[in-house]
Amino acid sequence: FFQAEDGIRDYKVTGVQTCALPIFNTTTVPVVATIRVTPVLNGCSGEVRVFTITVKPLPVTPTISNISYCQFDAATPLEAQTVNGNDVRWYDLSNGGSFSLIAPTPSTSLSGTKIFYVSQFNPTTGCESPRAAIEVRVKPKPVVQNISKEVCNKERSEEHTSELQSPCNLVCRLLLEKK
Repeated sequence: FFQAEDGIRDYKVTGVQTCALPIFNTTTVPVVATIRVTPVLNGCSGEVRVFTITVKPLPVTPTISNISYCQFDAATPLEAQTVNGNDVRWYDLSNGGSFSLIAPTPSTSLSGTKIFYVSQFNPTTGCESPRAAIEVRVKPKPVVQNISKEVCNKERSEEHTSELQSPCNLVCRLLLEKK
């Protein structure tokens, strides 16, 4: 028979079993539950055992901002706001994987989107926060096509157009004027 003194729940267990006690901590301080275990076998009660379970609080998820760069621009290491004294852990995966304590610097050599993950770890409690996802978007740099045109010298102005290679399909107009 399990009973938590703080009124969490009573559990009756028969035989040799593992009992999962749903104890949650949504505060910023540790929560301590005192548990009393009374073994009962064939109608006979054994000695009561008392133990405590301390549920440590999780650090809050780091505060992040998504970032956009233009292709080939210089990037800076990623940043996340965390509680002083906590370690910042950087991941390539949303779950599992190994971490780095060094903030990654995103590559801008290719256009596209990459997601980095960051958590904070409290070395005093040994608890790690949920991971936050930082989206780094690298926008393609527009490129002017190689255009060479020959035009005759005329009395009036002429307008020539050229397409730019970009996701926006920008148009560049050149106005040639006779001086």
